[in-house]
Amino acid sequence: MGDPIQSPLDVLASLQSSTRLRLFIVGGFAVNAHGFSRFTADLDCLVVTEDLAAVAEAFKSAGYNRCPGTNVAAI
Repeated sequence: MGDPIQSPLDVLASLQSSTRLRLFIVGGFAVNAHGFSRFTADLDCLVVTEDLAAVAEAFKSAGYNRCPGTNVAAI
């Protein structure tokens, strides 16, 4: 079996440390980071429009594909 797909959080962390792309974690993960408990099964992020293509390419390189007809990425 091949390498496991990177978690979305790992992809975002790698992007933040290796590029100047502007993206922000929002939603349940952000709430949890501020000390509040909230169950979440997805990772929401806000991406500056000019950086969207580069962020999409980073997720594609990490093994994610866009769900047809949406702006949602899926494994």
